[in-house]
Amino acid sequence: MARVNTNDQVIGNTGKRLGAAVSTAIAAFVVGWVVIDWANTEEKAEPAMVSLGVVAVATIVLVCGLIAWALMLDPRKALSLWHGVSFALVPVAAALLLGNLGSGNARANLVGVIVGVLGVLALALAAWSGSRARDKANLVDDLIRTGTEAPARVLDRGYAEFGESTQVNTPVRFGFTDADGVEREVWKRLLILPDDPIENGQETVLWYDPAAPDDEDRIVVRLQQEHPAP
Repeated sequence: MARVNTNDQVIGNTGKRLGAAVSTAIAAFVVGWVVIDWANTEEKAEPAMVSLGVVAVATIVLVCGLIAWALMLDPRKALSLWHGVSFALVPVAAALLLGNLGSGNARANLVGVIVGVLGVLALALAAWSGSRARDKANLVDDLIRTGTEAPARVLDRGYAEFGESTQVNTPVRFGFTDADGVEREVWKRLLILPDDPIENGQETVLWYDPAAPDDEDRIVVRLQQEHPAP
């Protein structure tokens, strides 16, 4: 059974957070610079090549920063992709509004307000999705603590071979027998790696709600917790 080294996980998450913070800060600065330059341009001339280059670099850095945020998603979504979007947009809005403070440039202020509103909306989405994720994680904890435990086995691992893939994200079918002797099946999505594959017939353990043994949302499979899919 695969085990996770907690210390290595903490160190890894710290590095990802640092990389995400640096990437997002650079992206916010560069994007803010480009947008301010555009907002303060009165003539609608063709943009200079240097501006196009800066936009391209800013886009790449921003995407890399958001991917870094996505890589450190946790089941309770303390930090999520929407947090990354918000933390990128809000500094851009602040740069626009503070950079044009007292200048009377209506277009720059309008762009700043729009970007700021989008950043706040992204933060609201982060809070909403985080709340749902926490409710789901709490349900998992409750089922493991108070649900009925039963042995289970893999009936269909959901894939043939890895081939050239470095991972497989697939639904896996499990079978188990509840306390009343009824044979049941449940599908759970797993992220499977070549160095820790899943095999048909593999045994595991699950917990289910005895009041609703057919409710797949109220069934927790240990193998799924060991191979969580995004």
